[in-house]
Amino acid sequence: MRRTQRFNMVRSVLLFISAVAVLSACHKWVLVEPPDLALQEQGETPIDDRDVLRLRFEESDASIEGKLQSVGPDSLVVAKGSHQATVPRSTVSEVAVRRGDAAATAGVVLGSIVGAVLLMGVALAASDLDWYD
Repeated sequence: MRRTQRFNMVRSVLLFISAVAVLSACHKWVLVEPPDLALQEQGETPIDDRDVLRLRFEESDASIEGKLQSVGPDSLVVAKGSHQATVPRSTVSEVAVRRGDAAATAGVVLGSIVGAVLLMGVALAASDLDWYD
């Protein structure tokens, strides 16, 4: 009976940790060259399928993140949540796309599982000791 309860507890903790690790998957910014071509491709993609972009500007080291809403000959409209910004197309010096990093995500998941197994092993070993003698 106690072993079944322990197994269920271990399984629940491992499932929770795995779900959290997968849902918080690691991402990285991938620089896309040339910027004009990347912006044009995003503009031709349906809005729901567009990637999250990070735009950097020539004059300053400022950047803006969001999904491209529209591409005009002179300007871009970028939206993040309920906020929108219109920026001059000529000032964009770099375009980076947010992509999932499978290797980092796998590392987080495996590390979380190994850590959880070790912690649960210590907890289960401690619960087997007779503390009331």
